[in-house]
Amino acid sequence: MKARNFVKIPLMMRLFTAVLMMGLLTSVGSMQNASSLESAKRAWELRDYNDVIAALENIRSANAADFVDGHLDYLLGRAAKADGRKGLAAANFHSVSMRDSVLKPYALQHLSQNARSAGNLMLERLYLAELAFGSPSSLPSAGASIRMAQNRLESRDHSEAIRLLENASSSQAVYKTKKADGRQSRALLGEAYLLNGDLARAKEIFGALINEMPDRPDDHSMMAAKALDLMDGGAGENSGLTETEHFQRANIYLFNREFSGSKKHLEAVIAKHPTGPRSAEAVFLIGRGYAQQADFAEALKWFERVLERYPESSAAKDALLNGASAYSRVGKPKEAITRYQSFIEK
Repeated sequence: MKARNFVKIPLMMRLFTAVLMMGLLTSVGSMQNASSLESAKRAWELRDYNDVIAALENIRSANAADFVDGHLDYLLGRAAKADGRKGLAAANFHSVSMRDSVLKPYALQHLSQNARSAGNLMLERLYLAELAFGSPSSLPSAGASIRMAQNRLESRDHSEAIRLLENASSSQAVYKTKKADGRQSRALLGEAYLLNGDLARAKEIFGALINEMPDRPDDHSMMAAKALDLMDGGAGENSGLTETEHFQRANIYLFNREFSGSKKHLEAVIAKHPTGPRSAEAVFLIGRGYAQQADFAEALKWFERVLERYPESSAAKDALLNGASAYSRVGKPKEAITRYQSFIEK
C-alpha cells in the first residue's frame, strides 16, 4: 500500500507563506533580508527552487540569527527537497528538528520520508516515534501512527504492527474524525493478521470493510476483496461464496477496472444459478466489462446472450441500449438502429 502524503499541497503553500511572514517580521530591520524573502516568494511561486535556495542562503550568510528565528531553514529544506538536493534538504530539516520550533513536526515528517525512500526503515521508525510521542497533537502525528504500522509490516514485524493498530483503534487515536482514514487503519490491521497467520481475524476485518464500504468502492474495499479471494481459494463456483458475496466482490473489481477478477465472480453466479434472477445481471455486467475495455465485438456476444436467455429481465433493457452503442462502435449502424428502436418500444 502506498504511503500517504500527510500534508496536502495547498496547506504547504499556506505554510510557506506563513513562514515567510515570520521571516519578514524577524527581518524588519534589514532591508536586504526583506528583499531576499520577496525574491524567495516570487521564485517559489514560479517553482524556481534554485533561486529560492539562493535567496535563502543569502539571508543566512547576512544574518544567521534572523535566518533561524524566522524558521527559514525549514523553507530551505523544502526548496532543496523539491530541487532534488537531498543532502541540503536533510541538513536543514535536521536543524529544525533539533530545536523547539513550531515546524519541528513537519521537519520530522520530511526526515522520516527521506529515510523511507532511502530504504532505512529503522531510521524512519526513530523519526516517526519522535514525531508521534513528541508532538502528539500535531497534524503529521496522526499520519505517523499509520506509517509506523506500515513500517512494521514492511519490516515483517507483523505482531508489532498488530499491537500498534489495535492500541490505536482502542484509544481512537488514529484518524478518529475521518471515516476514510479509519478504514485505512482497519485494512492495515487485516493485512497484518493475514500475514501473521490469523486467517479468521483477517477474514472478519476484511468482510466488515466490504459490508460497510461507502457508496463507491474505495482502495480498502479492493484490498479486502483480493485478500478474501485469496483466503477463500479463489473466486470460482467451488469457492463456497453466496450469490451476494460474489456480486459484492465483482462490483468492487469492476469499479476498479480489474475486469478479470470481476468476470470470475460473475461467471460463478451464472454457473451456480443459471436461471436465477441475478444471472441476467451477471451476464450483462460481463458484457459491460468488455465494453469498458473497448472490446465491443466480445461485449456484443454477452449483450445478445442477455436478450436471448433473459428477454423479460430488467437487464434486457440495459443490454438493448448498450448493445446498440456497441453495434455503432463496430460499424454496424443498421443493427444499432434496430436495437435503439426496440429499446424505445419496450
